[in-house]
Amino acid sequence: MKKYLLIAALALGASQANAGLKCFTDGTCMEVQDDPTTNQTFTMGEVGLSGSPTATAKYYRHGNIVILSIPAWSGTSDSTTFQVTGLPTSIRPSSARLVGAVNITNGGIRGLGSCQVNTDGTITFSAGVLGTVFSALLGKGVDAVDVAYLVN
Repeated sequence: MKKYLLIAALALGASQANAGLKCFTDGTCMEVQDDPTTNQTFTMGEVGLSGSPTATAKYYRHGNIVILSIPAWSGTSDSTTFQVTGLPTSIRPSSARLVGAVNITNGGIRGLGSCQVNTDGTITFSAGVLGTVFSALLGKGVDAVDVAYLVN
């Protein structure tokens, strides 16, 4: 029987440097083993940056667990919102999931923001951990981030 995903609760530390290990802010890690049926990519659209750029994201799904790798993204702000669009139906959660803190740029200033995966196939980034809107001026963006969530 093929192994699609081996899940291990590991403490952050020396093990974090191992290849294929995805670690999260709560101190747990997941070892991801690539398999063509669970290691997929999709093209994301964006709302909130001028020019409507696109980028390729990667995800791994095993059962109800999804690990989503979002690439770094930045540009000139054209609104107070910042959303990624285009999540495949197979990895959309049954209810909105606040998946954690991310490094963001808002109005050209770096800081801490939050990330929520929504049922409509969008990911909403906020300029603060409490859902603060972005500045409609200057630059905004998000650093590359791996997030994990349950679809059910």
